[in-house]
Amino acid sequence: MEKDFELTGLFGLYGNLLTEHQKELFDLYYGCDLSLGEIAEIKKISRQSVNDGLKKAKEVLFETEEKLGLYKKISLIKTETEKARDCGDYKSAVNNIKSLLEEV
Repeated sequence: MEKDFELTGLFGLYGNLLTEHQKELFDLYYGCDLSLGEIAEIKKISRQSVNDGLKKAKEVLFETEEKLGLYKKISLIKTETEKARDCGDYKSAVNNIKSLLEEV
């Protein structure tokens, strides 16, 4: 489940790097929660083709994140924001967030 959440976040950031076919497969599988068989029937392709398309899409998303690291940095910024809200140490949080943004 955590992996699916990360994948949808990566898709939100890097989804435009996928082919239209990969985007559609990804959306049907992760967005609409359809099975490989259901997607295969809709797209009139084999379950293996659906699986291969999803696998390639995931590879592109993870490889792009490995190179750019935007999802990780955004997650760290969210964490800093939540910590600041919870403990009231806004000055420290702002400095940490500025540091993270400089890396982007």
